[in-house]
Amino acid sequence: MEINLGRFEICLNVANINKSIEFYKKLGLTEIGGDPSKGWSILKHSNFILGLFMGHIDNNLLHFRGEDIFQLEKELMRMGLTPKIKAHIEECDNSPSMEFEDPDNNLIYFNTAEDEPIINFDIQKLPSEDNKHPLGRFEMCLSCQDLSISIDFYQKLGFEKIDGNPENEGWVIVKHNNGIIALYNKETISMETGHTLNFRGGDVESITNDLKKQ
Repeated sequence: MEINLGRFEICLNVANINKSIEFYKKLGLTEIGGDPSKGWSILKHSNFILGLFMGHIDNNLLHFRGEDIFQLEKELMRMGLTPKIKAHIEECDNSPSMEFEDPDNNLIYFNTAEDEPIINFDIQKLPSEDNKHPLGRFEMCLSCQDLSISIDFYQKLGFEKIDGNPENEGWVIVKHNNGIIALYNKETISMETGHTLNFRGGDVESITNDLKKQ
């Protein structure tokens, strides 16, 4: 059974919303929503949707939006996954939400507002985008304690394997809608935080020169 998780976003807990917005705009992202005066902003570049939150979340989150949360909970539980926080209605804005935790304790948050905006992206056109400097395709890189267990988790979540050699090289790329996640055996790649925001396929020299000018 094919599961649709909704659109994929990364949510970051930031210390200074204005400085973070300025940084990601210089990187090439465009602000498409939010209210910085209330501590949050949504930015986009190609397949990458980024939520910046100051004082709203405690941890960085993998985030899915736009689907029926209660129906999705039933489908994921049928796949053998147990939510960390079951589907419920948020008191702050009456939106349905739930949370899962992957095998390496990365939080996965599902939420759908009543008037959920539609954000267009065309995964087939990557890495190009009519922008001052195309960053390329976005991937979320995660370090895994046990790669095979993490692959099984994300496949049950609805991701499909599109690349990688987990047996011999210790990595795999999985995809769902606009979300691309690179899973690495912790011995294969060194990531101090356990996760890295990664852009691939852009003109690195051009990007570097543009950022130096800013």
